[in-house]
Amino acid sequence: METLIEDRRIKKTKRAFYNALLKLLEKEEIRNIRIQELCDLADSHRSTFYYHYSDIYALYDELEEKVLDDYSALWVTDEEHSYYSVYENIINYLYDNRDVWSVLVGANGSKNFKKHVSELLEKKYLEVWELETGRDTFSDEFHIIAKSNISAYMTLFTEWLAEPESFSLEEIESMLGTMDNAFDALLEQYL
Repeated sequence: METLIEDRRIKKTKRAFYNALLKLLEKEEIRNIRIQELCDLADSHRSTFYYHYSDIYALYDELEEKVLDDYSALWVTDEEHSYYSVYENIINYLYDNRDVWSVLVGANGSKNFKKHVSELLEKKYLEVWELETGRDTFSDEFHIIAKSNISAYMTLFTEWLAEPESFSLEEIESMLGTMDNAFDALLEQYL
């Protein structure tokens, strides 16, 4: 029982640090954020911060990893989940977590975050195509077009997250569907 309570406290503390970091990243680059500023915003002591993290970059890396793990879990590639149900889950997840994602893909987020998301998308994208086609190898042209598709998705998501009220969920789903159909037709030529 004591371990459960301790785990809750740790999760609560880490969540406070995550939220404080995100709030600060809305205004400034990570290299300009001071630990004391972060701790004040998280309503925690510096010693508590250093108990969990070696520096602010370790906190950022943990936050990024958690976000990527959550995002990765949405990509269920099996015969029971349609391509579009996965996209719908992703769009809803991004919308529900837009505060986090807009910071991470924004100007003060890590330059590597978009790269990690793109790599994850490419991996998951290929898993979907492997399932749908029964193939495990694809042409070089296929890979280039798939990367172009992922780049287009990243642009759409980044623009939307920068101003989420600019498009409704339905409009984003429609644009994503249109893009997907166009790229699917192109990709099928290079199977």
